[in-house]
Amino acid sequence: MTEDKKTCNDPEHKNHICYMKSQGASSNLDHIIGNESVECGICGAKASSVEYICTPAKAFDDEQIA
Repeated sequence: MTEDKKTCNDPEHKNHICYMKSQGASSNLDHIIGNESVECGICGAKASSVEYICTPAKAFDDEQIA
């Protein structure tokens, strides 16, 4: 994977789990990580909702990917 594919251009990136983890916020992520239902296509992070990841690549259960 090239470096440009690892970049998130979403203006709300500060709300994505990968950004929060990179800033050291690992203890307050239970509401985001708990009940994982989607996976990011850029970094592979798993979260409870598409709003917390850069590029939805995979959905678990019945959640729709927009």
